[in-house]
Amino acid sequence: MSKRGLYFLAYDLGIPRLQRQARKHLRHQASGQQLSAFECYLTGVEKGALVQALQQQTPQSESLFCIRLDSQREPIYLGQAQPPLDEDLVLVS
Repeated sequence: MSKRGLYFLAYDLGIPRLQRQARKHLRHQASGQQLSAFECYLTGVEKGALVQALQQQTPQSESLFCIRLDSQREPIYLGQAQPPLDEDLVLVS
């Protein structure tokens, strides 16, 4: 079984149709999201398939980012941000 890694995926698409398509691909894989930024736990195969699908629909003039994050690293909170208070709680919707 392949180990999943934590990835940050984001896009900067100016065409609403492309934004909807990208959101559709990403929201099924995301563990967290905010507007056009998504946090996903993916295997190498899943990441490759997802990035390939997004690249096929993204023109050269638009931007797509996929960055591997270190899930073991302690987060740095900026501004008024605070760590979650419900560390032992898992929400399923």
